[in-house]
Amino acid sequence: DVLTTVLTSGPEDQQGERQLLLNTMGLATVALKMAACEDDDLCHGGLRLAMALLDGGNSEVQQAFLELLQAGDAEHLVAADGTEGSFLAKCKLRLIRGQKEIKERKIYLQQQADRREDFDEMAVGLSAAAKEAMREDIERPYPSRAFVVDVLETLRLLCEGHHEPLQDFLRAQPSQIVTHDLVKEAYELLVALEARPRPLAPHEPSRVSHFR
Repeated sequence: DVLTTVLTSGPEDQQGERQLLLNTMGLATVALKMAACEDDDLCHGGLRLAMALLDGGNSEVQQAFLELLQAGDAEHLVAADGTEGSFLAKCKLRLIRGQKEIKERKIYLQQQADRREDFDEMAVGLSAAAKEAMREDIERPYPSRAFVVDVLETLRLLCEGHHEPLQDFLRAQPSQIVTHDLVKEAYELLVALEARPRPLAPHEPSRVSHFR
């Protein structure tokens, strides 16, 4: 959070300079190692740091990320919490988890609405403190662990400014043993968000093209 604050605070016209300075200090590596963690807090912190480094489409920082990612599962990119799996693999898992959470969130919100409606009946005979605790429990937001908004924003910033090498790399990593199509996973997530996905007309470009 401190590093993210350093990147996002201060004069806007100096943002690029701050990004380049911290990138030369290895912050892109730190961001990728954190974002590759299974630990939710570390992963979320890594995504936020990556977004701060990439904000505005800094092409030099984008290139630094690309070169690091092309190195694959090199020792210097092992997840900070020691778990297995690369940054790309963990992003894919978060997006897949996000698809599963869509249905779970709907159920959670419906149950939350039912509990609000029945609150007065359930709270009969309870103390003021108990009622307040019950109210807080009811209003607790859905505990998402996918961080899909931050994952998608990180991927978008990696590609911002039509950085074609990164766009291609996020679709496939030909030099690596295992490849991950994150553009496809992002598309599948967006389709899952639609109640009834509308089929594409023959003349309509694929929605995946909007990633460019």
